Amino acid sequence: MWTTTPTDGRTVAAAIAVLAWTIASTLALRGWSLRPVVNNYPAPAQPAPAFQPQIEIRPEIHLPAPATAPCDDTPDNIRPFQR
Repeated sequence: MWTTTPTDGRTVAAAIAVLAWTIASTLALRGWSLRPVVNNYPAPAQPAPAFQPQIEIRPEIHLPAPATAPCDDTPDNIRPFQR
């Protein structure tokens, strides 16, 4: 900015740039922004119901047993994986 401004206006241009930089920095450092403010407050406490159900969580995986095919319908080209 200093080098592109004519000689007579360099001081004024530098002062305007410093002032703009100061205002922008103050707004940024104070946390002011143009984004909307969203306040999420917790819901008011509700009275507890008379009956509270018991919730039981069990991390289990149930795999059904594989169906066995009749021996005479099994093709000859099927072999089990060898590990």
